Amino acid sequence: MSIFTRFFSSSVDQTTEQEEAEAAERASINSSSTYNDCKTGSLDDQQSISAISQHEPDDKSAQDNPLLPEELCEIPTFLNTANCDKALIEETRRSLKKKFLKRPESFHVDDYERMLRDDWTVSRFLLRCRLQPKRAAKLMEQCGKFRREYKMGISKLSDFPIEFHRAGGLFRYAPDRVGNQTLYMRVRMHRRVPELSQIMREFILCCLEECDRANNGRGTAVIFDLTNCGLQNADPGFLFWLVYSFRNYCPKGLSYIIIYNLPWILNATAKMALSWLSSTNRRRLRFVSGEGIKDFIAPENLPDYMGGTCKINYRAVPEGARLAEETAEEYKLTREQSRKIREVYEKFLKEIDEDIQLLPDNNKNTSIEDTKSLTGKKAADLITSNMLAS
Repeated sequence: MSIFTRFFSSSVDQTTEQEEAEAAERASINSSSTYNDCKTGSLDDQQSISAISQHEPDDKSAQDNPLLPEELCEIPTFLNTANCDKALIEETRRSLKKKFLKRPESFHVDDYERMLRDDWTVSRFLLRCRLQPKRAAKLMEQCGKFRREYKMGISKLSDFPIEFHRAGGLFRYAPDRVGNQTLYMRVRMHRRVPELSQIMREFILCCLEECDRANNGRGTAVIFDLTNCGLQNADPGFLFWLVYSFRNYCPKGLSYIIIYNLPWILNATAKMALSWLSSTNRRRLRFVSGEGIKDFIAPENLPDYMGGTCKINYRAVPEGARLAEETAEEYKLTREQSRKIREVYEKFLKEIDEDIQLLPDNNKNTSIEDTKSLTGKKAADLITSNMLAS
């Protein structure tokens, strides 16, 4: 997660997607010396970047995707973006049907049916692929494989360990000022633990899926809170994986990224990582500190640790969730490996327990499906009222 700390301040402005892919390849070769300087190691970075390349669309000749007018706003959203031309959508579906007949195992049936039924689902891939139906259909198949690998659309939040939820390090929250869903990542809680890489990725993608479905795929803002982060939180390989995943398998679903309270100690590594990104991806970044977050998200929709007044419990544990050791077998972890989850979050869980003693017990989850048709403060008010009605 803290990987995101490196998105920033660089003079490189003309990187294309092809160059970005080449940068990833160079990074995998040079990561040993570079990342040892950051005390982060290199093996896992190489594995992560290698895994990315397996999912990377094969067409390397594409230049940066042209940005839509709504993406050039200070607070972008796709809530009002029009679907692509119907003829292009149907041509894409014809190509997709051929792929499904040849390789049905590439798709979850529900995903495939949604691609045939929902015009925006197809449009977002067309927009990602410069309105080229064959490329869009190919990326949709690759997306289907990716979703199967990480159980997207199948995993539920309650499938993940209680410690993940209780720590409050990653959660969906109240909408921003224009109605985007929000996904918060408190990077100081992230540690590089190779054994936990798969379960952490599945958890992040499950949270992203929740946001994406709640907004019908029309926009999510990701807030990387770097407050009190240091080199121990750095994880470059994970950064590559997440950026490529968001860009290729959730197209036009990521409205923008807020980099909040970037610490000076990470400035140098931030420049390095930013040089790996295309200019399109760099334009999605917003560097914010302190009260500046309120320009994007109203105080009544912000969590308390950012100076907000929203009462939604971001540490709520879904009904049916179990402790890490109880879920070990499902995630192919040994008991010893599963205990590392508790170790990673132990400090934060202790801090939380101390805080909770001063507050009334509000650790109950609530359904937020009813907020799909609402945006901004109205959605937050409904979520809050449901959560507090106990």
